[in-house]
Amino acid sequence: RVTSHWVPEQSMSHARLLDSARQSSDDLGFAAIVVPTHRKVDSLSACMQLARETRIPLVVVSSKLVRPHKVIKMATDLGVKAYALDWPSHRVNPDPLGIKFATSSDPELAAASSVRTRDLNMKRNLGLVVARMLDWKRLMFLDDDIYGIGREDVGALAAGLSDHTISVLIPDQFPDNSVVCHANRLGGGQQGKFAGAGAMGVQCDRDDLAFFPDIYNGDWFFFSAEAADHKIIDSPTSMI
Repeated sequence: RVTSHWVPEQSMSHARLLDSARQSSDDLGFAAIVVPTHRKVDSLSACMQLARETRIPLVVVSSKLVRPHKVIKMATDLGVKAYALDWPSHRVNPDPLGIKFATSSDPELAAASSVRTRDLNMKRNLGLVVARMLDWKRLMFLDDDIYGIGREDVGALAAGLSDHTISVLIPDQFPDNSVVCHANRLGGGQQGKFAGAGAMGVQCDRDDLAFFPDIYNGDWFFFSAEAADHKIIDSPTSMI
């Protein structure tokens, strides 16, 4: 039975959770650009071009349709410094380093997630692990289906981290929303865009660094504390 008269409504915008400001910096300041991918190597073209333009190394965590040797060949041909890691198709917990990539043993959370089909969040977690092991201060995360980012946009991400722990570029042409938000938009509702890890800067050298849980919209869980405290800097861009 209904115990409350309050009925949740779809929010048209989450912009109030962000600190919107456009800054820029010539000091890009990222140790690496982490790119999780499972598509054919050609999908990395935009990421490779950005790495060449900014001279920031790429860390590509690949699976399925692309193998590390193809990533390295493409990077070598373009004069890009890159490292390629192969994420196994079966679920593993590497023991030699004592690193556990399972994010929860809670059965209800496991039942709610698509743990057997998605590896995106685990690939991002691997980027965080590498950063902590190598004492990297800042990482940029970039999805392989994001286009139109240039040096100025990377500078905006870097500048945002001068006084924030998370900085994001929100796509202008293609809205990266949850399924519910897309449904609201298709049904004629007004729906804004929100932050995501598709193009994101992270301050890694802090004790409260979170992780990406193995669940849908894991990036929202990753920066939920920052969003609640308005500590995510939003730099709008015309990227896709």
